Amino acid sequence: MADTNRKRDKSQNFHGGSFSIFNNLYFNASGGALQFNPDATDGAPKFGNPLFQNEPGGNYTLQSGTAATQIGFNPIDQASIGLHPTGPQWY
Repeated sequence: MADTNRKRDKSQNFHGGSFSIFNNLYFNASGGALQFNPDATDGAPKFGNPLFQNEPGGNYTLQSGTAATQIGFNPIDQASIGLHPTGPQWY
């Protein structure tokens, strides 16, 4: 039987109880200040708009001039990856 009374601090999954991340792009669409987890640090943060084609419509293709180039992001053609229907009941 699982012990449901014991809570686990997720930071214990990392050496020393904290973790570091590097070279990520941050953007706050609401214009407010970005809030970071106090146990995390980003060694090389970049800030800017990723310029998605149509975020509300689910199109996360990046437009030219995207800030994602600051972190070396290279877009990939998503048409040839993932699951593709092969018939009416492909799942």
